[in-house]
Amino acid sequence: MQLQSAAKIPGDVARASEVARVLIKYGLAGWLSGTEWGPIRRMLTSHTGEHLTDQPFPVRMRMALTDLGTTFVKLGQVLSTRPDLVGPEVAHELSHLQSGTPADPPDVVVATVEKELARPIAECFLEFDREAMASASIGQVHRAKLPNGRAVVVKVQHPGIEGTIRRDLNILSSLAALAERQEEFKRYQPVAVVREFRQTLMRELDFRREMRNLQQFRQNFAADHTVVFPKPYSDLSTGRVLTMQLLKGTSVGDMAQLQHRHIDCEALARQGAGVFVQMIFRDGFYHADPHPGNILVLAKGQVGILDCGMVGRIDDDLRERIVEILLAAADRDAPRLAEVIAVITKAPPNLDRGGLSADLMEVFAQYGTQAVDRFDIGGALSSVTRIMHEYNLFMPECHSVSAHVVSG
Repeated sequence: MQLQSAAKIPGDVARASEVARVLIKYGLAGWLSGTEWGPIRRMLTSHTGEHLTDQPFPVRMRMALTDLGTTFVKLGQVLSTRPDLVGPEVAHELSHLQSGTPADPPDVVVATVEKELARPIAECFLEFDREAMASASIGQVHRAKLPNGRAVVVKVQHPGIEGTIRRDLNILSSLAALAERQEEFKRYQPVAVVREFRQTLMRELDFRREMRNLQQFRQNFAADHTVVFPKPYSDLSTGRVLTMQLLKGTSVGDMAQLQHRHIDCEALARQGAGVFVQMIFRDGFYHADPHPGNILVLAKGQVGILDCGMVGRIDDDLRERIVEILLAAADRDAPRLAEVIAVITKAPPNLDRGGLSADLMEVFAQYGTQAVDRFDIGGALSSVTRIMHEYNLFMPECHSVSAHVVSG
């Protein structure tokens, strides 16, 4: 497959050329030399190098994805959760990607809401703030009040964003096919990653899926008063408009405000971790985009969880494997941990199990003597992830449907 296969109309050709220019600008396009597509070959031939290429590879990747916009930023955000796939350094750099997008004009937003809800906005809401409180890659959020006075937020999809994303996904698929032929990129399984990403992003475009996810989380945690998920209003929601309860709180990333509120951050971390442990091990259904902006500390100390468009599902078999990993780590049994990791990642027959076991033993030696209250769990997990990356062992998200990130 060649890149031109994704560019069947003039708009696609222009966008594909733009993608290539950005990759070249950041020194990320050497692997495209095998393409026969004229525009790419001409740009590669005329490229003389820019000072930006002096930046480390992870930084150049983040900058390039930012320049390329919505679809590529979303891809980078997904990859930031896969240090086993792209490596800890790249994953850390991609975690800084921001999906901010200029807000649509108020008249455009009102027209979208009225078209989707099939009635004037004044009949839907007592108040509707026409200025967005936030705008991201797929949609923007507005404060509003229901006729009964309850405060809500209304998430409105950007007009035309679906067409833009579909076009970019086609280009990404062609780029992935080219990258798959290169030894330096083949280990990252670009075709499988993009295929999974396409499913995730197309589902995220349907706000009804996020509404159903919210309903599922609220049902799962109905008896737990320490965590709150926004209540969605189905009669004021469609595939492109989502109305839900407004949660007011402090982002867990705002350390200054948390300290001002005298929040016990260690207790908060345990509380939040407990919620996600229940999602994974009790329900097999978890929030798959838990960055600080999506987790709030509410007035009564409850944890509020936002943006449930991206969720993950884990089957019983994978849950059992994860438990085996935790037990092996707790027992500092490196050979057993190596074997479970090999099974869960579907390691090749020629895996150096002895070497993997020895490297894991080094992690135990470094972190195993730490007191429980001082245990650096983040450092330990990063070390294990780094080892998995070095041995080309990838978690099954891109291998099977056992544990895949979806949006509904």
